[in-house]
Amino acid sequence: MRTWRRTTTHTRDRSIDPPDPGIVYRGSGQNRPAALAAGPDVWVIVARLQELEGSEEERIAMLA
Repeated sequence: MRTWRRTTTHTRDRSIDPPDPGIVYRGSGQNRPAALAAGPDVWVIVARLQELEGSEEERIAMLA
């Protein structure tokens, strides 16, 4: 009887629920930054939102 071994990467990738639509992971390995599918890394957006003043809705509207 043949047994199949699954790699750590395969197991990890299969166990993660898919993120929100439009979010992708760029690069390879463990340090893959989350990014918009057609845009910058998520951390860039968060950093910019933190720099702006106003309510959450106003800051989001400024970046949209």
